[in-house]
Amino acid sequence: MKKAVFTIVKNEMFFVNKWFEYYSKYFDSQDIYILDHESVDGSLDLLKDKCNIIRVENPIHFNHTWLNETVKNFQKKLLKSYDVVVFAEADEFIIPINCNLSEYIENFKDDYVTCQGIELLHSDTDYNPHKLILEQKDKFVVSNRFGTKTLISRIPLNWTLGFHWLNDKPNKIDENLLCVHLHWFDYNVFIQRAKQRLEFIHLNETGDLGIQNKHTELTEYENEFWNFQKHDDYSNIIIPKVI
Repeated sequence: MKKAVFTIVKNEMFFVNKWFEYYSKYFDSQDIYILDHESVDGSLDLLKDKCNIIRVENPIHFNHTWLNETVKNFQKKLLKSYDVVVFAEADEFIIPINCNLSEYIENFKDDYVTCQGIELLHSDTDYNPHKLILEQKDKFVVSNRFGTKTLISRIPLNWTLGFHWLNDKPNKIDENLLCVHLHWFDYNVFIQRAKQRLEFIHLNETGDLGIQNKHTELTEYENEFWNFQKHDDYSNIIIPKVI
């Protein structure tokens, strides 16, 4: 079975290397694709000879209509050469509970499958880059609304904006297939990413942006972060410590 994985990034210094480190365990280098939306932070310098990096251009950053179309078209293109295509954003890690990702895909028989969303949350200690993330961050919640995504497929997918749902098909959730989202997992990582986003050109008057990309002040990001941490419904799912 031929399988490929891809993402799309802009200035993701922290996450893109974590993304590659994880997915390169299960995909050959020639089958890993990173769509680079004009990054200027050097985040892809170390990956140039390790996978396929394809530049994509758009003067408006975080335009979700353009982002959605770019991802849909590239997924459709890859499916002309591969049996199964996996899409995951830079802070998303698809982790099966009962096997590794390569084994899951090899045994995958359906047209597509929807991952159960998991939001990893901040803990009392700051992130230590010398340890696995899941060894030091153990608070998380199941995210049925925005974290649950259809990311593994044999057929072209028609995602809604944000890739949370499909326009023309129902979700097929496998509760043993997790999409672990690291957007909220550490305050310092979150704020550094927020500072970069504040430097980008935003199209605030349109509906093409996720709400977090419409912020114009760092305090808005800070408030959003701490408000999201207010949960009393922590999950007891045992997540394999692979990132």
